[in-house]
Amino acid sequence: RKPKPGMIKRAAKELKIDLSKSIMIGDNNTDMISGLSAGINNLFLINNTKEIKFNHASKKIIHSKNLLDCADKILSMKKTRSHNC
Repeated sequence: RKPKPGMIKRAAKELKIDLSKSIMIGDNNTDMISGLSAGINNLFLINNTKEIKFNHASKKIIHSKNLLDCADKILSMKKTRSHNC
C-alpha cells in the first residue's frame, strides 16, 4: 500500500525499468512519497492544493496545474537534455 514503494520496485525489477530515469505522475502526497522512496527522480504532482513537507526532497517534485501542463513540462525537460548532450 502507498506510500510504501514495494509494488513500484517489484514492477521495475520484473520489467527491467531504471527508476532513476523514470517519471512518476501523481495527484497526491502519498504518490510523491512512494516515488521518492522508490528512487524515482522525476516526480510530477498535479493539481495539489496541500503543501508538501519533504525538506530537501521536495526539490525533486515539479508541480503542474493539470495533465497537459505536466506533459508540456516533461517535453521541455527532454528538449533541454537533448540540447545539453
